Amino acid sequence: MLRYYEVFVTIPDDMEVPEPLVKKKFDGGLYAVLTIPFPEFQLWNNLSQWVENSETYEPNYSELGGEIMGGCLEEHLNWGFAADNGWKEDGLPGQLDLMTPIKLKQKESVK
Repeated sequence: MLRYYEVFVTIPDDMEVPEPLVKKKFDGGLYAVLTIPFPEFQLWNNLSQWVENSETYEPNYSELGGEIMGGCLEEHLNWGFAADNGWKEDGLPGQLDLMTPIKLKQKESVK
């Protein structure tokens, strides 16, 4: 499976973006978030299980599906510092916020 990442930055609405960059609008939404130390990516499963088992929320994955990881996001904190220092395994402060799009569960109507 081919995976790729996009990088989002906030820019003014009227800013021109030169090719090959592409200007997109991100509407945001409601997300469940789990902060993990880098590189503990297997913890995506913990976040997914929490969403699947929630009595209040359910996944709100994008219709584009796997093309954009269902709308899931990662925010890399201290990434530049950690990358410049080689992602040492002895506790270098690389950290990620894993984000899964969610929505409130619809309450079943009582008859």
